[in-house]
Amino acid sequence: GQCTTKANETILYPVDLETRGPYNIHYLKVSNFALTPTIWQELMAIQTTTSCNVSPICVGKGDSIVRNAYRNWCHPHYLYETSRNYRKDIARLMELYPSGFSTRAVIINLSKEQVIEVEEILKMAKSRSQVANPILSKKEFSLLHILPMEITKREKVLGTNNIDMLLLALIKEEEKFMKATKGRIASTSKVSLFKYSPFAYKEPISRNKDFWGSAPVIRMGDSLFTGDVNAASGLKMHLYMIARLSCILQRGDRC
Repeated sequence: GQCTTKANETILYPVDLETRGPYNIHYLKVSNFALTPTIWQELMAIQTTTSCNVSPICVGKGDSIVRNAYRNWCHPHYLYETSRNYRKDIARLMELYPSGFSTRAVIINLSKEQVIEVEEILKMAKSRSQVANPILSKKEFSLLHILPMEITKREKVLGTNNIDMLLLALIKEEEKFMKATKGRIASTSKVSLFKYSPFAYKEPISRNKDFWGSAPVIRMGDSLFTGDVNAASGLKMHLYMIARLSCILQRGDRC
């Protein structure tokens, strides 16, 4: 599809073949769950064994930063952990107390059928979250608000890419952590549902005078990477693209 923005720029977007409207991408994000001794082994085992269609990029060649991301790109589950990148004493504190931003997350791609089921699960979680939690927004829920029964009874839909296994593993580890700490440390886990409508600008160069006067600006990346810390759509790949472009402009084929 194609349309014009308020700034009078043309954007292109993929179309849903069923609705003929803009194509939407839905995913579930679970962040800042308890860092138990076994949680990452369990999650990576589920990710590795999940059957899915292999993307062409998985068998291609590329720079090391891209090759290292193949595991995530080739599966419907994206995993990341950054708390270990901090100074050791700070990292230890981040394991126990909320940092105010995501330091670990599981991002799960959802089909249309799965979106419906997840919305029902979160609706039930909302009915159980009677006490206001200062670290959660109105659209966020704790893992402890979700009953395993709500997941297992939807196994037929959620089990197609092992979403049920991931959620059950996360809930189990969160409950183990709370039991081990005897409730002295509150759960900082956040569960939320996101929707994106991807698009791309038709013109690769913006001449909008709001940007640095009249200087032309080269557009980098796409609408999925906007630096939304809540959605975990960071700028890591954009920084890589900029570094790569800069190198090509300066060194050409030697990059």
